[in-house]
Amino acid sequence: MQTFRADLHIHSRFSRATSSKLTAHYLAAWAKIKGLELIGTGDITHPVWREELKEKLVYNNKTGFYHLKNAVDIDHELPLYSGLKISGETNFILQGEISSVYKKNGKVRKIHNIVYFPNFEVADKFSEKLGKIGNISSDGRPTVGLDAKQVLEMVLESHPDSFLIPAHIWTPWFSLFGSKSGFDSVEECFGSLSEHIFALETGLSSNQEMNRLISSLDRFKLVSNSDAHSGENLGREANIFSGTLSYQGVLNALRGSDGKSINSTNLIGTIEFFPEEGKYHLDGHRKCNIVMEPSESRARHGICPVCGKPLTIGVLNRVLELADRETPVFKSASSEQSLIPLAELISEVVGTNSKSRRVSDMHARLISRFGAELSILSQVPEDELMRFSAPLGEAISRMRHGAVLREGGYDGEYGVVRVFSEKEQKELLKRGTLVGFSLDNLIVPLCPSREKKEAQQQEQSDPNDHLNEVLMPALPKNYEEVIREIRFNVNQKRALCSSAGPNLVIAGPGSGKTRTLIGRILHLIENSISIKNILALTFTRRAATEIDQRLLQYLGGGTPIPRVDTLYALAFEVWQNTHRSKPILLSSENALKLFIEANGEQNITKLRDNFQEINLNRERLLPLKDELKIQYQNYCQQKTAWNLADLIELLESWREQMDTGIYSRPWTHILVDEIQDLSNLQLALIKALTPPDGLGFFAVGDPDQSICSFQGAGGDVENSLRENWPHLNVIHLDENYRSTPELLELSSGFIRSYALSPTMHQAGLSTDQTQKQGDIRVFHASSDKSEAFWIGSQIKSFLGLPSHNIIDHAKNIDKNTSHFDSIDGKGEYSLSDIVVLVRTKELIPVIKNTLQRMGVPCSTPETEVFWREPRVEMIINAASRQFGINLTEEENLKCPEKIIAKGPLGIAAYFSDSLPFDALFWQSQAFKTLVKSFDKYSGWSGLINWISMQSELELAKNNSEKVQLLTINAAKGLEFKIVFLPGLEDGLIPFMGVDFLSGKLKNKSLSVNIDEERRIFYVGLTRAQDAVLMSYSSKREFSGHALRLKPSKFIHELPKRNILFSTLKAHHSIRETQLKLL
Repeated sequence: MQTFRADLHIHSRFSRATSSKLTAHYLAAWAKIKGLELIGTGDITHPVWREELKEKLVYNNKTGFYHLKNAVDIDHELPLYSGLKISGETNFILQGEISSVYKKNGKVRKIHNIVYFPNFEVADKFSEKLGKIGNISSDGRPTVGLDAKQVLEMVLESHPDSFLIPAHIWTPWFSLFGSKSGFDSVEECFGSLSEHIFALETGLSSNQEMNRLISSLDRFKLVSNSDAHSGENLGREANIFSGTLSYQGVLNALRGSDGKSINSTNLIGTIEFFPEEGKYHLDGHRKCNIVMEPSESRARHGICPVCGKPLTIGVLNRVLELADRETPVFKSASSEQSLIPLAELISEVVGTNSKSRRVSDMHARLISRFGAELSILSQVPEDELMRFSAPLGEAISRMRHGAVLREGGYDGEYGVVRVFSEKEQKELLKRGTLVGFSLDNLIVPLCPSREKKEAQQQEQSDPNDHLNEVLMPALPKNYEEVIREIRFNVNQKRALCSSAGPNLVIAGPGSGKTRTLIGRILHLIENSISIKNILALTFTRRAATEIDQRLLQYLGGGTPIPRVDTLYALAFEVWQNTHRSKPILLSSENALKLFIEANGEQNITKLRDNFQEINLNRERLLPLKDELKIQYQNYCQQKTAWNLADLIELLESWREQMDTGIYSRPWTHILVDEIQDLSNLQLALIKALTPPDGLGFFAVGDPDQSICSFQGAGGDVENSLRENWPHLNVIHLDENYRSTPELLELSSGFIRSYALSPTMHQAGLSTDQTQKQGDIRVFHASSDKSEAFWIGSQIKSFLGLPSHNIIDHAKNIDKNTSHFDSIDGKGEYSLSDIVVLVRTKELIPVIKNTLQRMGVPCSTPETEVFWREPRVEMIINAASRQFGINLTEEENLKCPEKIIAKGPLGIAAYFSDSLPFDALFWQSQAFKTLVKSFDKYSGWSGLINWISMQSELELAKNNSEKVQLLTINAAKGLEFKIVFLPGLEDGLIPFMGVDFLSGKLKNKSLSVNIDEERRIFYVGLTRAQDAVLMSYSSKREFSGHALRLKPSKFIHELPKRNILFSTLKAHHSIRETQLKLL
């Protein structure tokens, strides 16, 4: 029966930190040297590598594998082995690796999975789908924000014979069971799809014996692969099969059980590293040169005795943590051989580095004489090896007997496995032979004794730990019980239990304003206020949905809850009930187009400015100038003719009905969120909804986060409310639950002298987030491109991803770049924990493009909505035309109205493959979402209205498993662990406008609301929980113009303590200064 060796997990030159020599022919040449009949292609999802493989490989119908079209020329690929003739051909299986970074069950997960496909057609299909989710071009092993279960689902959907194997399952940072970001079971990771996982890769730091201490892994085949990043490392771990060399045979062997597969192919063994040689076998801290056995690290509670930070818990410790056996149990006949790479053995014999020419020459002679490396290590008789070289024969003999000296690897540092002691090596180098050798003195047990019981005794948990948990019952008995179990601080309790009103709660960032608002709702219900009489108003639908969900969470799914909505949604409902028909809502862009059309051939720039002034006056309840009145009347006539309305008109109409007595207030208690950002018109509506004495009024907000003056917001809401209600009761929430003390000191110190609510900042905000130290940085880049690369390098460090070649890439973009600083190895964050906030959208493209090239999954929620896809936008614009929303000629899609009336599917049938459409578009996610939305909102009018009510605040989502790129305004109300604030230059923040930055207003005076700009920056600072990383650039491109702006004046207003300043200078290393108070 045929026996063959297979290395099923490798990489190409398109993965980071890999050899540039890795071509298909080069890999095949090394496979022959190593003695591998089957290898993975590596990186099959990378488009360039996949196309290259299609050119070089041919499919073998008999085996289901691929092989080279043209036989490998070892003389050309590996000149050192020239003249070597090895029969047979190297088979390739289409294989890649996917890195998933996401959150699940309240924890950051970082999982690597190996995927396999039967042919290129299937691999293309999978890669195309994956490419719509993440960037598959920047790294051969792409990083995506997908749950590992979703990756498995995509693999299974691609073809019945596609399969997935979790990679190096014990590696601390990126694996199924890893101590840093893994799970405790296969089922916890893959859920209902767990049955489709039938094999696990042990990784370099564990072997079969260690894995068989865990009974839940008995059903899985254990495979070992090299994960090679170079040709020399191929086959350092591999698998041994017996039977038919075929794709179906290998697949069935892995799916089989009890050592007998469904057909004649079986997995009969693995070739392993000695696990101690792996980079993560033991616990330790590389920076401090600390390495520990599991018992010692547990005794120290996993803390480094040098720096006081957590140790990296290694594979052995993690295995023992999950183990439920004292000794390993093998359910199948699979064997394992622990080997040391031949070059390492030779280096011990000759006393030089394993990469030296002397070692390479001896390696080549051995291959020429005895054949493939794996055969030399495991099969060639020892006496034959002794005749070639007695010391080498001795070394291989010891290795085969497990008689080796081992120093375990830890925290990314490879371990050392040697066959000769230092004394013996000196003797060997001096005499060329060994004297007094005793094998018995060198034998070391392969699997350390189990220490689990001792560890359990040392890790007894504090019986009071449960007191620190926030209690949120699923189905409480009554509202009083809920309020008692949701924990509130003293001021929050004062607010939610305050008198009937009017009440204003000034809530600083991260002080729990939403929790307090919900607490107030529950308090009212507890005091017998009917839910029909309670209305909660939010600034966005996103916030309303969050409150709805939290109320349902606290009260139980079947419990009725009060109305929670936006003013616009309520006003639309009132309009519909009053007029007996729905208006077609104009988005801000379409409203401007209609205004320009209604006012003829006047100067467009002037009309745009006038329209903005008109809308501001409408929001601020100010009269219009005569010129503006005429233009506004023209606009209103056009709207009325087509039953169109803009969002402001909805509010004006509702207020008019209340002023004339047509509409009577149905609620007795009005609760308002984010009240500081309401315009005078919106405040007037709310006051009209509230009894004249203010009874039942309860609002929360923060004047220092008022950033909507462009929509008519005044900010100083307390004085505005006191004009109506002098007896207004004001309560301050000044305890921060979001940011570290350093970040709180930074933001509060910045705003203190300019605060609209100075009392809170003068008293000093407090925080309970004292577990970690806040990270604050200001980086000076030489250009916007080097700034973007710096952001990318920091993000990858926070994620624990390798940042290889970032500096080199930066040099190619910016010749002045010589060095980047980097936050070392955090690795504890998820993609969705990180945000990049900019003052204006024009800064996003260069950052987004750079992050994508660096393999960092990112999204721009404000621009990635389905209706922004160009062809979807054409369809929606065509549908808008039938409602009187006219378009310019270039925006016009020529389509009969009767076809448009049939909806998206009717339009698809009409156009088919006619330009600008094609079959791929009709199958795209954007078009499918359009179809679903058309049905959901009952046709074009409902869909257009819904889109018109979507603001940038609605589009930002905090649960996306990507790094988000947002404007600061869009991030209001969100929080992230890591916040980047690039572009801190005068003109950008404080923002002087696109026209000024693009050179159109050189001779025109500017009017900049510096106080609001300062509050916008404050909002950006206060989104962060753990770190704020700010940056500015000496030069940047902006709308086609080269800008050289001064650093923002806001940088100089920041409290300097705790800030690390770093500067990138031409041809010099980065210079860092830490400013501290003495």
